[in-house]
Amino acid sequence: MSNSKFREAKFTRLRQPAVAGYFYPREPEVLREELRRLLATEAPQMPSRGAIVPHAGYQFSGAVAGDTFSRLTISRRCVILGPNHTGWGPSWSLMADGAYATPLGEVPIDEPLARALLDACPLLVADHLAHKGEHAIEVELPFLQWLRPQDLAIVPLVVGSEDAEEFSQVAEALVRVVAQVHEPVLLLASSDFTHYESREHAANKDAQLIEAIHTVDAQRFVQRVHELRSSMCGYGPVACLLGAARRLGATHAQLIRYATSADAGGDPDSVVGYAGIILN
Repeated sequence: MSNSKFREAKFTRLRQPAVAGYFYPREPEVLREELRRLLATEAPQMPSRGAIVPHAGYQFSGAVAGDTFSRLTISRRCVILGPNHTGWGPSWSLMADGAYATPLGEVPIDEPLARALLDACPLLVADHLAHKGEHAIEVELPFLQWLRPQDLAIVPLVVGSEDAEEFSQVAEALVRVVAQVHEPVLLLASSDFTHYESREHAANKDAQLIEAIHTVDAQRFVQRVHELRSSMCGYGPVACLLGAARRLGATHAQLIRYATSADAGGDPDSVVGYAGIILN
């Protein structure tokens, strides 16, 4: 897709790609070929209340993300929670109108669902600044666009809070809103795991975090994050997802794949951990 196509956008508020050409290919056909490769698994899809997916560059975490997305049934409506790496905007920044653009096209915001969430939780703020340079949500979108190309709509929420009580309040709001929707809503938490430790130390810490996630218990998970002094960047989104999924009936978490950046040729003495986990 050319830049001129972006200028002819259907939406008055269009969030432009921030990391195309850096985290994933900028050229549409190159990106499509990369997605074909990453989503080539023949593993069967499974029912899910939500999933945890990584958000690093595709060369590092794309295989984990691809295996995880391949196992999901992608709903028309998706709520994606990601961390705030830039520090811009309020603690709970929900983009409530417009669209996100990627090289594959524009993904509209599900405005009714976004407004329902704003009404359900006073912590959430309609904000676009936090989304402008944030990559954690953007890198998930090409996977969703490839798997659900026709009618996908999203609610993107950038999380800067580290308050466990706020995680619980947002989880409760997600449950109230999702329960009122008469069709499936996929909940996604975008997060990488341990950062910049040796592969051995990162894998050990991440195994303990994943064990806590398997309980589908947000409080236990947050406690484990603090005990380990974890550098997991998206633990807030994961805590919200766990709280909501449990209230919606999830009792199990299945690890689809775990890897580190060293598995893709990165420095084994300073890795980032990636896990794809489906809640059901």
